[in-house]
Amino acid sequence: PPQNIALQSMVFYMAILEKLYSAVEQCREGNENGVKTWEQGVALFVGSIEGSARGGSATGDGTLIYALAKETADVFGTTEGSGNAAVNEVLIGVLKNGRDLISEDDCDGALSIITSQTLEQLPIPMIQGTLFYADKKGKANSHSDLSYELASAYVLGESIQPIIYSVNITSAETIKSELFFNLNSKPVTNGADVVFDAVTFSLASLEIDCNDIGSYKNRTLCNSEVVNLDPETPTILSNGLYTTTTYVQDRANIALDLKAINDALNSGSKELALVLYRDGENSNTYDENGIKNGHRSFASFSTDETKNMLEEPLLNIYTYALQDKDGNYLDKEARLYADSIVNREFNRISPGKTLLVAEAMLILNLWMFLIHELYQTLENCKNKMIVDTDGVHSIDEAVAYWIGDGQITGDGDNGHLFYALAERMGDKFQINVNGQSKTNVDILRLFNQAKLELSFPDACSENPNTYSRLRLIILKILSRMTIPLVQSLIHYLKESDRDRVSLYSHSLIPLIAACNPELYAFLRNKLMENTYN
Repeated sequence: PPQNIALQSMVFYMAILEKLYSAVEQCREGNENGVKTWEQGVALFVGSIEGSARGGSATGDGTLIYALAKETADVFGTTEGSGNAAVNEVLIGVLKNGRDLISEDDCDGALSIITSQTLEQLPIPMIQGTLFYADKKGKANSHSDLSYELASAYVLGESIQPIIYSVNITSAETIKSELFFNLNSKPVTNGADVVFDAVTFSLASLEIDCNDIGSYKNRTLCNSEVVNLDPETPTILSNGLYTTTTYVQDRANIALDLKAINDALNSGSKELALVLYRDGENSNTYDENGIKNGHRSFASFSTDETKNMLEEPLLNIYTYALQDKDGNYLDKEARLYADSIVNREFNRISPGKTLLVAEAMLILNLWMFLIHELYQTLENCKNKMIVDTDGVHSIDEAVAYWIGDGQITGDGDNGHLFYALAERMGDKFQINVNGQSKTNVDILRLFNQAKLELSFPDACSENPNTYSRLRLIILKILSRMTIPLVQSLIHYLKESDRDRVSLYSHSLIPLIAACNPELYAFLRNKLMENTYN
């Protein structure tokens, strides 16, 4: 029953580790009880019902993690020839080595057994159990169905959630939200695959071999999806308006996340929107071997990528302008201002205001990250670090983030990223040129100029003028990127939309702090803090 699973996975997991760590401390203190304490930890792992035969009870009568491992190994195909779970065989060997090291007063060696081997193997049965019951729970239509499976999924999910949390917060929160008892929603709302993915993206950081988890119903946690696309495969954006030189469809797909987030919010699924914001769904990332290893997400553009922007002028301007005396904004580190504002908007969601969340992600998170892409290209050129198509690819990435997937040329309603925003504002301010806003025409022309500068062989390494010309082009791009923000702020001021006035002020007004602090303070008070009449 679920209460036994709770004892196996939550109580005894911690009790085992407590005994092993205590044994190491006793070893260091010269206490001769170290071996005894270590073996007590082993006893808590195996239990007495298993008996003395190798592999334990053949009738499955055990009740501790050792027994759970045998149950889940049958399902995941990770049994040894003897019928015992492979993880049990590994752990028994590891724990024997640890006992011997304690007896030899090699305390550091015993500690290494815990940190580098036991912690990699002991959670495996709990992870397998979580995935098994997540799949079972996903087949339930409500929380009144499959009550045993639902309770077991919840308990096992809670047991691994702190472990996952230590390396991947978003994956841990995904597991928690999907397996939590919510009587108002279908169990595992987004499907068991979401739970499988959350675990998959965490295994490498936990140093757990995906092969040790095994496979369930032909589903493996070894992420073997390989993309063999030639990096020079062009990507067609905006029904042929812009064709890149290199493959950037994976970047353009971030637009589909924004659409999915809007769809989730409009259908009343705030929790799903939050998961999509934090974890992403459509913009895959790949390792150097072309194996999918995760997703880009709007949250990561702020929470992770800003760590790489600490020397860049625009992030520093925004951080300086927004931070309080403790270096924070909205009670978090000021460099995370975009994520903080998005989360604030999530908390303010009410009928008619769902679109604000997605707008914030676009004009705060992605806007600064796109600028980072351009700065990084310029810095690499300056340092002569651009080879082959590196520079062209960087510009193609920036274009993908500007236009995005699903964009129709000249259409502000059929698109999701900056191009669509510029089209909407172009219509309102009557600055269209041949069916497109002048802003988009100018920016795409400048992107092409930048690509041309970088397309010549050894452009940055052999021609000292390339950097100077590229810098001028990028500065022009940055200035034009602010135009839709200025237009939006003016428009919403005229519409008396105070919420959007505040939002777009956050995206724009901090820029003024660098050149006119007094004017910035005035506009911050009036617009960002919504005190204007």
